[in-house]
Amino acid sequence: MKKNILRTLTIVFIFNLLTFCSSKKDCTIPDSLLWLTGQYADTSIQFFESWALRNDSILTGTGLQLEGTDTVFMEHLSIEKRDKQWQYIVKADSSETAFTLINAPGDTLVFENRQNEYPKRITYVRRANGGIDVSIDNPDEAGKKQVFRFKNVKP
Repeated sequence: MKKNILRTLTIVFIFNLLTFCSSKKDCTIPDSLLWLTGQYADTSIQFFESWALRNDSILTGTGLQLEGTDTVFMEHLSIEKRDKQWQYIVKADSSETAFTLINAPGDTLVFENRQNEYPKRITYVRRANGGIDVSIDNPDEAGKKQVFRFKNVKP
């Protein structure tokens, strides 16, 4: 019994060592991602997205769509380092889906998960006027692309 507990604790400890960043610097959100913080609205479809720096290693966000005054869709978002890669995490209902950052962060952020049914790719593009364009698509399927044109909303 004690052997099983010790073995389990050892496995948990090794797992934690492997999955957490090797140093605080490795986990710190780079400046090239911080432009995403803010509140955005695509009023043509009543879709809203907001991003904030939760701590120095996680950006958290919320996306929601309104129909009148009713919330018809809501998702919780985060960007954080997992398994030594920046991940865009979508939590909706009881599921969680992770997308990996596949480009060097800058004015364009491209996250991908080829195993996800739809979307397989999420792209954020910073516009000069402070807004962002977000597209979701399946790269290998023409016609399966949706674009959100967010304006920066001042509180």
